[in-house]
Amino acid sequence: MENFKFMHYGKLFFQEGDVYEGSFVHNKMNGHGIYIDSSGVQYAGEWSNNQRHGKGVEIWPDGTKYEGCFVKDKKNGLGKITFSDSSEYTGQFIDDNIEGKGVFNCKDFIYEGQWTKNQMNGEGKTIWKSKNIKYFGSYYNGVKQGIGRMVFENGKMYVGYWRFGKKNGNGIEIGERGEKSKGVWNNGEIMKKLKISENEGFEEIMSFLESLKNEIVQ
Repeated sequence: MENFKFMHYGKLFFQEGDVYEGSFVHNKMNGHGIYIDSSGVQYAGEWSNNQRHGKGVEIWPDGTKYEGCFVKDKKNGLGKITFSDSSEYTGQFIDDNIEGKGVFNCKDFIYEGQWTKNQMNGEGKTIWKSKNIKYFGSYYNGVKQGIGRMVFENGKMYVGYWRFGKKNGNGIEIGERGEKSKGVWNNGEIMKKLKISENEGFEEIMSFLESLKNEIVQ
């Protein structure tokens, strides 16, 4: 780039087939410009010292589109991705990854909560649209894991431990009228029923249940 003496506005062709058209300052891409690489990915937005920096829009050949903030050539800060299947993510990004708080909305469900490296990780809330099933609790690598509450269509509820997306460990079922039953689950199936008076191993669950008294899963 240092061999070129472009100033203000121009068009630059790269040997690899990439093309940039926009503003230059001190022979570098600065200001607003459009960059199309050889694979067809297009970026239109702000530049600083040959890097995408500021607000911009990136579009992939399959129609996937990102709108939001860039810092030193990477997606950082708030942004929105609309995927080729029309599903959407709106929220935080760190170094090109979905990370932090965000909302993912697709055909089958809506998830709102924490993300780490493009996967649901941490506390989150999910609503399955067609069945009106709601979950509030922990996720790990995209599946329910840890303590969580699931509310079913008929009003029944499960509060307890999850592993690999299924009920695993101690849990409490709450019926439509508020009646409770305790048990131990394995791979989604109840293996042992316990007396409601048995509290050993349920301390964390009861604390979680208490914390949800004012939580409304919408």
